Amino acid sequence: MSLHSFCKTSSDSSPATRYIMKTCKRCFREFDEEEVLDANVSPAIGLADIMLRDLGIEDINDLCPQCREKLGVMDLLGFGQ
Repeated sequence: MSLHSFCKTSSDSSPATRYIMKTCKRCFREFDEEEVLDANVSPAIGLADIMLRDLGIEDINDLCPQCREKLGVMDLLGFGQ
């Protein structure tokens, strides 16, 4: 499973808020849930989410925001056909 056994406390929120560190299944970069929540404003990420759901990927949040954005741009350019 890609979840680590430790948590990171966000410095700008209350100490009770913890984010689980994950490892991207594509680039193997570590990222946390806060990055996923902050990155959902990009249209390219929205396109990647649609494409990944159509492909049957169960948890689209297993990919870091950068990889999801790259996949969305590739899909937009027509490489997904």
